[in-house]
Amino acid sequence: MASVAKPGVDQFDVFALISKWSLRVEKGNKSETDWFGEQIHGVASRALAEIVRLAFTGHEKSAKNLHLILASNVSSFVQLCEQNPKLFEPIARKTTYWPALISCLNDSQRRNKKLQAMINLGLDSGINISGKQPDWESAEIEAASSLHGLMELYRQDYLPENIKHFRAQIRQINKMLGRSSNYRPPPPKPLPQLPPAMQAELDRENELVKQARLISKNLKPLNRQNYPDWFKASLPIFYMRYGNDFENRKCFAHYWKSAAYMENNPAQPGKKRLTKRARGDIRDAIKNQLKQAFHSIAPKSSRVR
Repeated sequence: MASVAKPGVDQFDVFALISKWSLRVEKGNKSETDWFGEQIHGVASRALAEIVRLAFTGHEKSAKNLHLILASNVSSFVQLCEQNPKLFEPIARKTTYWPALISCLNDSQRRNKKLQAMINLGLDSGINISGKQPDWESAEIEAASSLHGLMELYRQDYLPENIKHFRAQIRQINKMLGRSSNYRPPPPKPLPQLPPAMQAELDRENELVKQARLISKNLKPLNRQNYPDWFKASLPIFYMRYGNDFENRKCFAHYWKSAAYMENNPAQPGKKRLTKRARGDIRDAIKNQLKQAFHSIAPKSSRVR
């Protein structure tokens, strides 16, 4: 990207542009504030992503800068949440994770716990966060939680109020760019064809995502009664992420060591071997446990629409 930057542009030009956008957010009308706010978000996200990328390469200065940026800004973010929890509560209620500082000091731990209560973190997340929680480190619970998060995003896309909001955003963008309100961009040009094996895998993944999105339209919020529906609806994404041979994934390796799928080996007395039905039985067991995991993460009563 540096090679295509306009000549003569330095950081002060970027600073000035961000300040200009910020003023438009503060003083502009509704359609403008959202637009210019997104411009600031885009520049900030790209800059931070580059620092993260450089830190991943082992660049020491970038690692230090990343720490400085996050430590100072997350601290300010926490202060803002504490001063105005109502501003962030609608966001916090629908997620189970929240930016905060970790510390070996007890005061920080107490502060974070207090903040969780102030913003009602996870209250409307659609998963079980009360009482005895499931083992979030188990492979099946981790998979069910991840699948639920993605399927919930798909499901929310089809809610009438969200469709209405999306269409309003499109009209705002068209107005800002001086286009007719019903303008739609032309279809993107087809991507270059990949090698056959890679293209086949990409086509397979796209088809599985398409299936999952269509199924999500008919889902109701996850609860202790409809968890089998969520399990079935999530299978396309499960196959996409873990493969058709999901039983071979490392996270499910413990199944292959279970005595339930072993038998005595006549050729080696005292030794065990896998039964002939082991692979099929293990596949069934993984899916049964995944189905049960959806029950475990389901809230006892759902507040989600």
